[in-house]
Amino acid sequence: MQKNLEKILNSYDSSVIETALVQLFVEANDISVKKNEFIKQLLHDKSEKVLTAKKLLTDKVETKNIIDFVNIFELLVPGDDKKINGAFFTPATITDFIVSQTITSASQKICDPSCGCGAFLIAATTYISVKFKKDIIDVIENNIYGVDIADYSIRRAKVLLSLLALKNGTDKKDIKFNLKTADSLITDWRKLFPKTEKGVDVVIGNPPYVKFQDLNKELREKLYKDWRTLKTGNYNLYFAFFELGVAIMKTDGVLGYITPNNYFTSLAGVPLREYLETNRLIEKIIDFNHLKLFEAQTYTCITFLKKNNRDFFYYERVDNYEVLSHLKELHYSKINFVDLNNRKWRLLRGSDQENIKKIEGVGKKLGDIVDIRVGIATCKDSVYFVDGLTLAGNYYSKPYQGRNYQIEKEITQPIAKISDFQVQTDLDKNSRRIIFPYQKKGGKVEIIKANELKNIYPRCYEYFLAAKAELATRDKGGIEYPEWYAYARTQGLNFSGKKLLTPTFSSEPRFLLEQDENALFCNGYAIYSIDESNLFSKVEQQLNLDTIRKILNSSVMDYYIKRTSVSIEGGYPCYQKNFIELLGIPNFTPDELGFLDQVEDRKRIDNFLVEKYGIKI
Repeated sequence: MQKNLEKILNSYDSSVIETALVQLFVEANDISVKKNEFIKQLLHDKSEKVLTAKKLLTDKVETKNIIDFVNIFELLVPGDDKKINGAFFTPATITDFIVSQTITSASQKICDPSCGCGAFLIAATTYISVKFKKDIIDVIENNIYGVDIADYSIRRAKVLLSLLALKNGTDKKDIKFNLKTADSLITDWRKLFPKTEKGVDVVIGNPPYVKFQDLNKELREKLYKDWRTLKTGNYNLYFAFFELGVAIMKTDGVLGYITPNNYFTSLAGVPLREYLETNRLIEKIIDFNHLKLFEAQTYTCITFLKKNNRDFFYYERVDNYEVLSHLKELHYSKINFVDLNNRKWRLLRGSDQENIKKIEGVGKKLGDIVDIRVGIATCKDSVYFVDGLTLAGNYYSKPYQGRNYQIEKEITQPIAKISDFQVQTDLDKNSRRIIFPYQKKGGKVEIIKANELKNIYPRCYEYFLAAKAELATRDKGGIEYPEWYAYARTQGLNFSGKKLLTPTFSSEPRFLLEQDENALFCNGYAIYSIDESNLFSKVEQQLNLDTIRKILNSSVMDYYIKRTSVSIEGGYPCYQKNFIELLGIPNFTPDELGFLDQVEDRKRIDNFLVEKYGIKI
């Protein structure tokens, strides 16, 4: 149904679709329009295109609910504008909840500084009208303010608010909207809305998610100058909307936004975290963790701000979709501002805070006693990977574009693609190899020059020539490599030794021991011994990598990572270096080390470690 609808929407000019939708809504709701000139103009359009579009849309859209129309109008936003302006439709569950938590009286002025087609403004208008028995048009003219950078979005917001008024039995020739087309971040708000010179009572919305890289140079420079939350190179535009919201709301005002939750931990988010911490602005945060509320691959949270200068704020994490319909019933934990570290926030439920302190407080940090490394990145693995079972004589067979090429054995190395392995035996059976056009000189790894490669490994060189066009497509052809067959990144080329491998995302700890010291790895991270003769020389205890493997695969690690890391859809937490390096590794007695070395039973190891860490899980 969605694809069929989008096909229809893309077949007509957006103004034709808007007109057809308005006519369908009015007819479906049996609305009599006598005064509203704005809507009457749309109803009078009986052109062939409009009539045809109406016919096609009749069975494809829900024509009675105004919120469904908001969703359809958002589908009309051009694809390029979605990228540049960061437009995403907000579910009614979220708009209604934020509105219910922020609006407290019939006289408040409510503003959405990036209103799009008006989802939040419609929710706010409906809420005030119903709760305080106030006329819809009165609410629109005296309570509701909105700004958007796209003129068509402001037009559609006016259409939808007009339809909302008409459906609720209120009709007026010319509604006086407080909706303006402007760039909120470079606009003089005192001139934009003179009636709100002293600020608004409520700021709500879903600010645009736009990456630094998608902004033009001139705008980047201006934003950098004007907004303290945009002082890092990879910021996201929504950072500044927090700052803007605080600037335009009254001293006793409140802000409620739904945004990505990556501002908790991202490097780019440091200035925003510092801004929110320093000014004690946070009232409440609801973290949706790995739940996917939008079509975009974005994980979100709701943040409420107040200028209350309180010492703490409330926090809760939502881990399943069923809770979304019961957001008003959440049980929050207190988090003290003084406990935050703007390098990366650890937002934890009260029941978890003591456990995490204990886990991170014992012994030495994992990152201090091992070397955690990222794997190689070719950006074209299929070109470089070789099946190790195809060795005949001194050559591996490499099929490519309908032909079999021979690759000299000496130019390949074993490689572990971590995502291939679920258990240790999978890794032990690994036979994958990779073409490695590099050589070690003076402790460094250097690319083998083309002439040398052609002379020493002529069969491999012939294959690379065949794959040259495909390799040139890496990074959209925007990077000049030292040789066309060089890997896309130089990371991870000069590390060897036994190691523990972990995927970047996994539903549970999956640390596997790679015994082959020469094996490369990709699609994850590896833990190397700092000193192979004594892994824990800094803490004066002997632990081998296999013992470390048991600790990292335990229920303690599972509990720890699921509460301190970020997760993707489906509940797969991230095992990147910055999420595992703070794990504490206890100081063990010789007897305890003997136990860990000898025992394989997971349950016995889990029980031992839970007691050793002194936690309750």
